[in-house]
Amino acid sequence: SLNGVTFTLIPVDVITIGSQSTGQSHETVFAQIAAEALGIPLDNIRVYRSDTEKAPYGQGTYGSRSYSVGGPAMHLAATKVFNKMKTAAAWFLECDESEVVYENMTFSVKGNPDKSKAFNDMAMALWYGWNLPEGMEPTLDETVFFDPPDFNYPFGSHIAVVEVDEITGAVEIVKYVAVDDSGPIGNPLVVKGQVEGSIVHGIGQALIEAARFDELGCLVTDDLRSYPMPRAT
Repeated sequence: SLNGVTFTLIPVDVITIGSQSTGQSHETVFAQIAAEALGIPLDNIRVYRSDTEKAPYGQGTYGSRSYSVGGPAMHLAATKVFNKMKTAAAWFLECDESEVVYENMTFSVKGNPDKSKAFNDMAMALWYGWNLPEGMEPTLDETVFFDPPDFNYPFGSHIAVVEVDEITGAVEIVKYVAVDDSGPIGNPLVVKGQVEGSIVHGIGQALIEAARFDELGCLVTDDLRSYPMPRAT
């Protein structure tokens, strides 16, 4: 269940992840993790996924694993990048690392805010690597693999109240209640959309979707004109 993330920080921050999004908003959620760890705007980050020329090792997206496996890998990679920047900032500012303060995308010396280095300036300095602390390699490029210690099971309970016409068999959904324990949520709006989408898929499979075959065994519901997909109505 390993999942890999590569984080490269130049003045434009690039994330390459080993799991392919199939509608889970990876571009938003993984960028949020990195933006929070680095204290930078979300718009500064670009996310690339499952590019076989660039992506690190990954086992795809299934079983609700992207956020719980790839998410920690992303956080660890971004944290390693930030810690390297902080170490370099202490060297540039000529102070102990414990005295470095970071806020508003600026590294400064505690008690002396005028002595500072902007985030982008630090990223550029590490990218070129012309003048770095002894033993520090240039660039801000980290690849992290995360292997969770155990499985992660989300729990939920869904109840549908329906009315069925005894003559026609038509089904009307009167009320639907869903309670899900998703654990720590990165983006509530994304999770809400995933739950609602799952409900619609479940309704479709229960009421209208079917693979039908003719007397010769040929599939006749082989396109969207004959296979009834769930719709907003």
